[in-house]
Amino acid sequence: LSNIHKMPLPCFNSLLVFPNFDDLSGMLTFQIPDEQESSFLEVEWTSVVVFKIFKPEEFLMILLSILLEKKIVFFTRNLNLLTSTILTFLHSMRPFLWAFPVIMNLPRELFEMMSSPLPLLIGVNKDFEFFKSEKIEELFSDCIFIFLDEENKIHDFKNVEIDVLSQFYH
Repeated sequence: LSNIHKMPLPCFNSLLVFPNFDDLSGMLTFQIPDEQESSFLEVEWTSVVVFKIFKPEEFLMILLSILLEKKIVFFTRNLNLLTSTILTFLHSMRPFLWAFPVIMNLPRELFEMMSSPLPLLIGVNKDFEFFKSEKIEELFSDCIFIFLDEENKIHDFKNVEIDVLSQFYH
């Protein structure tokens, strides 16, 4: 490991060659992708899962909401799904960039951040039962809530759809 630590940092679009170690029968090589391609690597891994759980109209509605700089809060008990979903939406809006806070897993103690006047992308590692019992909708009524573990993913889909489409096509 000390030999690897001493190696110079690789550049984009280069070949990283690890030296021959005593216990290995050859050299290990890894192709570093170019800068443009490397920014999509996360999406290649995460988007498959995300596209499986959303209906096309749900995915589009969430994407349009993000482009309109809404506050979006994703709920699920699955932390991998939570981060994968947020990363997929962040990369799906290309060539645009999200310039506002992204919180992959907001702890309960910091829920007040949802009342921020800024657009937000937030993940909450809780389920729909928690959402109902804590009366989250009443406390943060200007957020769009997405439940990744539920059949109907977008809370109050019809009102969200009316609001988003009226702003998008206005």
